[in-house]
Amino acid sequence: VDRLKIANGAVSTDKIADNDVNSDKITNGTIVNADINSSAAIAYSKLSLTGQIVAGDINLNAITTEKIANRAVTSAKVDNSIVTSNYSGVVRIKNNWTYAADIIQTRTSSGPAILRLMYDGIENPVSIDHFIDFASSGETIRGSIQGTGGGAVLAQHLQSYDNIAAAKFETDSGVLFSSTGADYAEYIEKEIKSQKLDPCTIIGIKNGKASLNTIEADRVMVISQKPIVVGNVPSNGAISDYALTAFIGQVYVRVKGAVYSGQYIIASGQNDGMGIAKYKHQLKPADYAKIVGQAWETSEKTTPRVVKVAITSLDFPNADEHRFKEIEKETIQLKKELNELKKRLK
Repeated sequence: VDRLKIANGAVSTDKIADNDVNSDKITNGTIVNADINSSAAIAYSKLSLTGQIVAGDINLNAITTEKIANRAVTSAKVDNSIVTSNYSGVVRIKNNWTYAADIIQTRTSSGPAILRLMYDGIENPVSIDHFIDFASSGETIRGSIQGTGGGAVLAQHLQSYDNIAAAKFETDSGVLFSSTGADYAEYIEKEIKSQKLDPCTIIGIKNGKASLNTIEADRVMVISQKPIVVGNVPSNGAISDYALTAFIGQVYVRVKGAVYSGQYIIASGQNDGMGIAKYKHQLKPADYAKIVGQAWETSEKTTPRVVKVAITSLDFPNADEHRFKEIEKETIQLKKELNELKKRLK
């Protein structure tokens, strides 16, 4: 029976002998996905995939570190918007995550460092040698970690005074942190958690807690505006319950009334966060506990404003010295009155 005698659709699967349909009997392109059993388990070697897999065939996060060969990632493989390099060889890493980069030390034993910054050709870095710069948008430098100096040239300036110091200075060099901030501050717990204590505000410290009450305070201080170092940061992160208080350095302080450089700024006594200025000879014994610092600028305005104030122990007058002078004045006056009384009795 030739093919002309067989009606279309007359040959069913049971009419075909086992293992008798080979590749030559199947028209190219006729097998579709539905013709393949889901449990067929086609061997990888049977698939022609070279150059056929595209990005759409790979699931997100499917390629892990283990799947990438060492040294396989070249600069051409990295997105230019993530890591860039300018003509000077400066590499920039950009992204919009919480951190632009993580440097992780995987050693579990103590001792290994995480990061080292090193000048290869400079033995004693000076102030123009920056290890790290902190910049804002527009590349404005806000702070730096830089060398302190040292070396034979600078040591020459000391030789006429102290040869030993000069020799040590020639070989010793350290680092310094520079910033536009100008005071050391610490977080002090607020007495009233909801009380707003703005920068430059004079506060009172009572039993280790901060508030606007300066009249009953153990000492008066000021809220820092721009510190360079901050200590006692709350471990629970609740900084709104604390007052960032300046301990030493240069700060701006809210004042009212005229202020002249060299005067002492004391709490106004009205629990209003403001200060007033007095010369040393105008201070009364009760004023010493209310001193914030010494004015370093003059402002003759009478309206509320801020002035630059130095907070250092050297700027504070000696309260005992003042009391002794007052006692001395009173003694002289008493002697004078006693002499006058003796004259009258004669």
